[in-house]
Amino acid sequence: MTVVLLWTLLVLFGCARLGSAPSGAADPEADRLAGQLLGNLGGPRELGRIAFLRYHFVESHDGRELERRGHWWDRSEGRYRLTDLRQGRLWVALLNIRAARGIIFEGQPPQASDQPGALTEALALQMADSLWLTVPTRLRESGSQLTVAAEQSIAGQRAIGLDWTPPPIPGRPAPQPIRLWFEPDGTRLLGWTLPAQEPAGTPELWLITQWQQVRGFNFPVQWERQGIQGRHQIQIENLLAPATIDDAVFGIP
Repeated sequence: MTVVLLWTLLVLFGCARLGSAPSGAADPEADRLAGQLLGNLGGPRELGRIAFLRYHFVESHDGRELERRGHWWDRSEGRYRLTDLRQGRLWVALLNIRAARGIIFEGQPPQASDQPGALTEALALQMADSLWLTVPTRLRESGSQLTVAAEQSIAGQRAIGLDWTPPPIPGRPAPQPIRLWFEPDGTRLLGWTLPAQEPAGTPELWLITQWQQVRGFNFPVQWERQGIQGRHQIQIENLLAPATIDDAVFGIP
């Protein structure tokens, strides 16, 4: 499991030693900025018209590919297909992400996996990968919290920090807040700072370096951080919003 995946899972599923997510009243200014961002990206109406998405999640370090997973998503029904290649063996997860159910297949010809925790892992991977693509659309969803936190210079320009805590997941420790960086007028999301994995660790700043419009809505498709450990990238490749996806894609392989 790569460092980036560990960071993302930490945010989504929390860590008991870090304590609970903050609570409190809604922040009107934070909500206004999140709403303005959503509107600038295309608006909830255009987003709602996207019934299907397909893409590849790719993580690389100094140009060397570390992870590549295929995603097929029926947004209207919650059906999801997630694929990976593990030591040369095909791995396929067929999920219903609304019901948190699914079945995992491995090998060729595919056989149902009997590995303990396989479904939990698949659901976690789906959530972790998709967060990089969908975070601008999730800021105002029910159960999340958003507050204006700070203002500082990010990548040479003034930015406002908003702390976003994802909705809690039943049976899991409280998720940890992400600090998102906005242009001061809320027109553009610049990036985010993910929490450190260890108490004495250093949070990592990731900047959005590329956007892509599909069916009238703009998604972040490339994130990057550079430091003493080199250049790290998250890319959403081959992003498409087809009018439909064949039912066979979500069927038993």
